[in-house]
Amino acid sequence: MDIRNVIERVRIKITDENAYRFTDDDILLIINDAVRLIRNVFIDEMPEIMCEPKVTGELSSGENAITLPFLPVRYIDVRCKGRRLHLSSRHGIKDTEVKGEPEQFVPTGIGSIEVYPIPNTACKYEILAIKAAEELEIESSLPFPDDFCDEVIEYTATRLSLIDEFDQSAETQLISTINSNVANKLQRYAPKAHVVEGYY
Repeated sequence: MDIRNVIERVRIKITDENAYRFTDDDILLIINDAVRLIRNVFIDEMPEIMCEPKVTGELSSGENAITLPFLPVRYIDVRCKGRRLHLSSRHGIKDTEVKGEPEQFVPTGIGSIEVYPIPNTACKYEILAIKAAEELEIESSLPFPDDFCDEVIEYTATRLSLIDEFDQSAETQLISTINSNVANKLQRYAPKAHVVEGYY
């Protein structure tokens, strides 16, 4: 759903269709808060949905640094030659100069990683990661399916209604409700393996 449509629905919900109380920019600030909140639930519950397209490439023998074309907030899967690499810290690498088949990766900055042992042959890699959130503009669309728009609208309308008064318990209850609703929807929509068990 596009942001203009969300703003229009929020205005109807808070009876501000003629924009007397809030500008579009005021509402957009709260929509961005709602999107970050819901996006974090997605990242916790079903991170694969929020992944960027797979980053692929090839490391030459003796090369172990990979720079992503975006700033990741979470690595979901890193592979070399199809084999999954395990996340480690630089301190956890016993020898940073040993060569062999990569088994681990280490974040080495905001948008880059290094694999260890250093590849001793050419090594194709693939990385699934979640990109850092970006602020939405009026011309943007929500970054998740329309099924979750109700939560964005509800959060935004409630926050705008509370703007003239500070009520920590109401805001805490709102955040808890939105988190719960989104998590429940994600669990219902999650693909599930079909296993039939029986007795012999």
